[in-house]
Amino acid sequence: MAHVYLETSFFSACVSTRTNPRSIAWRETSTEWWQTQAPRHELFVSDEVVAELSHPDFAMANAALEMLRGLQLLELTVEVRGLRKFSFARESCPVHP
Repeated sequence: MAHVYLETSFFSACVSTRTNPRSIAWRETSTEWWQTQAPRHELFVSDEVVAELSHPDFAMANAALEMLRGLQLLELTVEVRGLRKFSFARESCPVHP
């Protein structure tokens, strides 16, 4: 079984109520993956994902956090920190020290 790390934007897309075409497409694609592919993988999230989805300003926090039930929490190891640096190497998101 493949291990898959899911980050905040995945859950945000699944519970989004935005009505623009891009958001609708992301929501449909993400929820389809969640329904059809998630059961085939061992899923992980990090403390950072939980914290971001728990933010009081996130209107869909309850729905997003409900999706985390049963997922494994990824332990923050040296290897995981290295993966974080690698995944952000393309400058898609800022890396905080």
